[in-house]
Amino acid sequence: MPDRIRNCWAFVLAIPVITGLVLSGCGRDRMSSVPAATSSAAGVLFVPDWAAARTSADGEELSIWFIGRPAHDSDDPCTVVYTASASEISGNVLVEILGQPPTSSERSGSDPAATCESLGYQRNVTVKLREPLGQRAVLNAASGRPQRIFDGSRLATVGWVPPDFALVSEGAAYPMADTTKVWSRSWVASTASSSPSCSITFVEGDQSAVAALPTAMGGATFVGTHVVGDAQARFSASAERAAHQLTWQDARAAYAVIGVSCGADEAALEVLLHVARGIE
Repeated sequence: MPDRIRNCWAFVLAIPVITGLVLSGCGRDRMSSVPAATSSAAGVLFVPDWAAARTSADGEELSIWFIGRPAHDSDDPCTVVYTASASEISGNVLVEILGQPPTSSERSGSDPAATCESLGYQRNVTVKLREPLGQRAVLNAASGRPQRIFDGSRLATVGWVPPDFALVSEGAAYPMADTTKVWSRSWVASTASSSPSCSITFVEGDQSAVAALPTAMGGATFVGTHVVGDAQARFSASAERAAHQLTWQDARAAYAVIGVSCGADEAALEVLLHVARGIE
């Protein structure tokens, strides 16, 4: 996957997202000029804060997203390999995420702490559990704090995105979102040929949580309704943000499909309807 999209947090409306990060566009894998959410001890990096976490559909895995240093490169002392382990005791699951920069045998140079940029990058890890999570609490070992976990068995299947698109992020759908109630997944073009780069985000969850999406979109205009399954989806557009949105709901959940820089109204609608009608 090209560097330009590897860690893009393609938020639905290209506005400020989690923990003060600001999306500057999907052309960079850096998140923003903020300190990476890690602290170090004896060369090992700890992750005190998580952005979001969910189970797999069967509950036997936890996938965790957080802000850290860039992906491991043996020639770059500022890069990190992150690994996770789980201790399942007393009805709780204690998860520890550790980061390891390149060892001295892999690289040469000064202490990375003296030369690395203070930038945050979206990273994620997955940890296997001995049994499905169920009702057990999940604690971050670095902070001792309980974490919000989205039930992955609730996730819909996204059956279609444009053929050259790749999944680049999951997690919080908007600032202060309750990630036990709402979840988002985002895709961008995986080839450098797409210009401008269209991003697609699918948000799902409780009706009240999805309704809290910032639907104004900087002056969004309601365009019309279109059939998605048995529902009537509302189609809105914001010329100011080059954004389009389809929203609908069924007996299971509420949904939104949002496109940014996906063309004019007619072209964007065609893409978003194709995505929406492929969701099961």
